[in-house]
This record gives sequence, C-alpha cells and structure tokens, in this order.
Amino acid sequence: MDNQITINTVNSGLMQKRISACGSPAFFLKALRPGMTLLELIVAVVIFTIAMLPIMGVFGRGAVVTQMTNDYISAMQMSSSYLRGIVNLPITDVPIGNPVPLDKEYGSGGSKKLLIPSKVVLNGNEFTNRLQVVYVMRDSVKKDLWFDFMTEPGKVASMTVYKQLLRLDFEVKWKSKNDGREENLKLFAYKADLE
Repeated sequence: MDNQITINTVNSGLMQKRISACGSPAFFLKALRPGMTLLELIVAVVIFTIAMLPIMGVFGRGAVVTQMTNDYISAMQMSSSYLRGIVNLPITDVPIGNPVPLDKEYGSGGSKKLLIPSKVVLNGNEFTNRLQVVYVMRDSVKKDLWFDFMTEPGKVASMTVYKQLLRLDFEVKWKSKNDGREENLKLFAYKADLE
C-alpha cells in the first residue's frame, strides 16, 4: 500500500509539471488514456473504406476485361486452328462456298481429314462458326499470275506464281457473358495452288 501512495505521489508531481508545460489539463489527461474511442475507430474505418473503393473497382473491372480477353483468345485460337487445317488440305479437297457447309469432314486422306463444327462450347461460352471460301478474282486474259526476275545481270526469267488462289474467311460469333452483347472475330487466309 505504501508503494501505491509513493507511485501516485510521484506521478502526481510529474503530472503537475506536464500540465503546466501543455497549458491544459484536458490535453494531458486525453494523452494518458489508453486505447481509442469508438468515434475514432469509426472515422478510421470510413477513411480506409473510402481509400479502398477505387482499388476494389479496379479488381472488378479487371475480372470483366479478363473474361472478355479469354473469349477473344479462345475464338482466335479455334479459328486459326481451323484455318491452318484447311490451308494444309490439298487444293482439290478445299471446300468452296459462301458459306461453306459445316459439321462435315473435308479432306481425302485419313490424317488429312478435317471436321469443322458449326458450334463449339469453350469455357462455358457457345461459339458459332462460319466459313467462306472463294476464288480471288484476277485478270481473265491471264490464266496464271506471272512475275519477272533477274537470274543474272542482263537475263530476265519468268515464273508462274499460282494456278488458282482461294481466300478463306473464318468468322466466329458469341455472346458476351458480361453484358450479353454479341461479339465476333473474323480471320482470313489465302491458299494458292502451287502443285
């Protein structure tokens, strides 16, 4: 008990010195209170929440953009894969049409057969495919396209570039999961008869 009185007396004298230095006993008493008030805690949480809202908005928008990008990448990989498959077919097996009927196999050999579906489901999204293969128009007088080149100085030679040239247009359509808007992607390639 004597220790408590002594400590209180010492603290009391220290408090008097600090009060006179600060000028206001309320200031010093507030500084001695441990912890925070509920009002201070609420203000801190509100400030933190206001600071975090834009950051959370960026994460939300990032998820939407990621989904859109994923759909475009899926459509591009699928369509480029089918276009590569058609380009690798012999020219006589390439289907011609506007549009080409899908859901059937094209090609003559076992390893050279290609099935192009009209609809594909990837990542929970349904993609609709459309293929168009047409002859590229050229000068009706010339049967082949020629170009001249120099084999050596003073000598010019000619060479046939192709017998026929096809343009392959592949279009993919799908509905966006985010806003329900219809999206589409178009890729094209050329195939020449070099055989």
